[in-house]
Amino acid sequence: MITADDIRVLIQENVMGVDAMALGEDDHFKQAGIDSLDQINVLLAIEEKHGYKIPDEDVKLCKSIRSTLDYLAALK
Repeated sequence: MITADDIRVLIQENVMGVDAMALGEDDHFKQAGIDSLDQINVLLAIEEKHGYKIPDEDVKLCKSIRSTLDYLAALK
């Protein structure tokens, strides 16, 4: 099961200039400086490392760490 810290690590690895470890679970990605391309890269990393499949049309549902975790939990 993926955790908030797993997502923070993937953000840190895939997004330049963002302190992912300081990112709260409810902080919106855009407000934290994570643009839509960065968000897609993070979600692709989640797919690759954790075996999820996130359809393109569902990217908009993953706006924060918590919303991403909730979305992924609903997939299982």
